[in-house]
Amino acid sequence: MTQRRAAAPYAKALFALAKERKQTELVGRELGDLAATLESDRDLRDFFARPWTPATVKRTVATEVAQKSGLSKLTSDFAALVAGRGRTDHIEVIAEKYRRLLDETSDACAHVSAPRCPSRTRSAGRCPPRSDTCAGAGR
Repeated sequence: MTQRRAAAPYAKALFALAKERKQTELVGRELGDLAATLESDRDLRDFFARPWTPATVKRTVATEVAQKSGLSKLTSDFAALVAGRGRTDHIEVIAEKYRRLLDETSDACAHVSAPRCPSRTRSAGRCPPRSDTCAGAGR
């Protein structure tokens, strides 16, 4: 339960930054990839779990892992922040909450970007094109 509560502010802050930079989808995918990497690599997980490892070292390692994985600057910086604060065990929950925010925004955009068009007009190919972007989504 504590992980879920602690993860929400991280997810919201990252989502706000990604939205500002129009990288919400990219960051969402990368966050999922980062969570999968940490889940699959026991040695890496154990390293970040060691309380005696200095935060600066954890940040450096997180940055290196992110860069080797080809993650964007925003996701790399986020990984370093979370590692430095000793919250790498929260990444999976943060990714889940981030994905929810992304889905909520996408659902809201579906109503905005889908023009109303009668089915007979649509089948005749005379409907205006649908917008793949939504000003509210930040994508």
